[in-house]
Amino acid sequence: MQLSDLKQQGHIWCLNDAPPAQQALAPTGFAELDLLLGGGWPTQQVIELRTAFGIGEFRLLLPYLQQQARLGKLQAYINTPAQLHAPFLSSQGLPLWQLLDVRAQDRDALWAAEQCLKSGCCSTVLLWQHALDIARLKRLQLAAAEGQAELFLLRPAGQAQLSLPVGLSLALSPADQGIEVRVLKRRGGWPGARQLVNFSARWPRLIKQHVQRPAQYGPAPVHDTAAVAI
Repeated sequence: MQLSDLKQQGHIWCLNDAPPAQQALAPTGFAELDLLLGGGWPTQQVIELRTAFGIGEFRLLLPYLQQQARLGKLQAYINTPAQLHAPFLSSQGLPLWQLLDVRAQDRDALWAAEQCLKSGCCSTVLLWQHALDIARLKRLQLAAAEGQAELFLLRPAGQAQLSLPVGLSLALSPADQGIEVRVLKRRGGWPGARQLVNFSARWPRLIKQHVQRPAQYGPAPVHDTAAVAI
């Protein structure tokens, strides 16, 4: 009997043939990232981003945050690694009255994230957190579902950390034209896929410029400002 016959009779199946889980997705604002993620950011979920600070991780989220700002709800920023820059946020279409800047110790930060998520007042919560156990993660997932909000959990890259049971986990790394995104875990999809998210259309001045110069003038200087995060 041929392999195709066995598949046709339902005796064997392939993972790619499995029907995708029903999950609401929201556009990221980048077509190439939507393609990588199968449609966009999963809503009412905890989304893990493994990233170094200042490589463009905030700009990756910015189009989505701009969309969410139109809902009129609050956005909570908990333990940002640098002070929020109000003029920049305002210039990017994020009303300052909608933004909460929270500073707290680790345990209190997790409590604050949970309260913001389940309150129903916040559309999005961004939490910079090094350590997180599975029990606390489950509480945050339940809170996100209850309050119909998303939690972006930003954790340091390159460290041995507990793999969390999240629906989406991404590793971010800097690139000349923007930021490279690698899938660590995605519900209904394979890990390991990579995609360059190009920032040149939105922020052309932040992209590395490789200028050709006559040899007598020496190598061209490199202007690397593509990594401003907040």
